[in-house]
Amino acid sequence: MSSFQTIILSTDDSAASFASFMNIVSTTAPGAHEGVTGLINYLQAVQAGVKSATVTLYNGAVKNTAVVTVTGAASNDETMVVCGVTFTAKTSGATGNQFNLNATPTTQATNMVTAFNASADLTGIVTASNVAGVITLTSAVPGALGNALVVTEALSNCTVTTTFATSDAGSNGTIYTFALS
Repeated sequence: MSSFQTIILSTDDSAASFASFMNIVSTTAPGAHEGVTGLINYLQAVQAGVKSATVTLYNGAVKNTAVVTVTGAASNDETMVVCGVTFTAKTSGATGNQFNLNATPTTQATNMVTAFNASADLTGIVTASNVAGVITLTSAVPGALGNALVVTEALSNCTVTTTFATSDAGSNGTIYTFALS
């Protein structure tokens, strides 16, 4: 199991100035490691008194989850809302924030998970997985923020069995704050 640490760096620099200082270009392109070097250089500038910052460290943060159980096919045009994004059941030809119906619970859940994970509207908010018709939605960001996510459904043969709020499992972990100036 992964262990999550969230670091928040608060500075007086603008976002553009900070990105320029760090030489951030891309997180995936060749040379992306230069961003890490830039962060080290930025922290060294803070240590030298050239820059000032506050670092808040959330050690051992936990991602929250919600669970949706699919027991059969939904009906055409029924909907489910995941974090403010509406997904619509379709008999066939689903596109965008739609998913195809299927009488087999595992297959319909797989179709739903595919739609959730492909949705640009949910990128960075949640990810979804399916095991035997049981969908687990996991907050993308660890911490208590995930406890405020909302999932509702108006689908036949589908039930939100655990919401993010009832689970309340998202945790910031132990919080440490360091004033660096």
